[in-house]
Amino acid sequence: MRGPDTQLEERDKQSMPFIALRGVSKVYDQLKQPVVALQETDLEIRQREFVSIMGPSGSGKSTLLHILGALDRPSTGTYLLEGVDITALKDKELARVRRDHFGFVFQSYNLFPELTAVENVEVPMIYAGVPARQRRARAKELLERLGLGHRLAHRPLELSGGEQQRVAIARALANGPTMLLADEPTGNLPTEQGRQIMASLAELNEQGMTVVVVTHDPAVAAWGRRLLTLRDGEIVGDEPVSEAPVLRAYLQVAEGAGA
Repeated sequence: MRGPDTQLEERDKQSMPFIALRGVSKVYDQLKQPVVALQETDLEIRQREFVSIMGPSGSGKSTLLHILGALDRPSTGTYLLEGVDITALKDKELARVRRDHFGFVFQSYNLFPELTAVENVEVPMIYAGVPARQRRARAKELLERLGLGHRLAHRPLELSGGEQQRVAIARALANGPTMLLADEPTGNLPTEQGRQIMASLAELNEQGMTVVVVTHDPAVAAWGRRLLTLRDGEIVGDEPVSEAPVLRAYLQVAEGAGA
């Protein structure tokens, strides 16, 4: 039986944001000329959210995603993960945070061409020290969930672009992350394959996964529930997808297709 202190801790954890950025910025030093990629930013993301991030090229979308996923460190400000400040963690500790909390999906898939689908999904679990039999079973389970049970032994060049991206999603889920971060996940795909990828991400979100997607495509952003708009390294819009004027036409098309 849980005591009152444990119940109180769980209630506090549920009420706090999963991620909180406080005054976070990113400045790159290019040829001794500072380039501000992200201006001082305050942002909260809660568990089970589906956040779409849009903005023109060079607006800071990918920089924000990399900071959220602890792939890059902010130049200033504080990053709180479940209330814990991870800003000043050492590289080894930050790598453990990435492994335990975040899964990444990129536009170019980044699969090992010499490995089969199931072997590609196993790779993160090898680094996490998961025993061989356990990681093989987990990899098969994830691929089957994503509709690739018949492609386990196929190598990337034997798969379509959409299938390769689903392998990449399975790999991102291998270590049981709390958040999935996707950078232009449909950018290299035909429309229908892109729709299938976004449907997979939406299903994962419905199952409880927190999802953040960077995209330039309004049709992709419309799958989310919250839209962040960036311009010149600054968040200039934060609104429900259902209320975003830029996405209204795409939402109407989606509603018509589902009718």
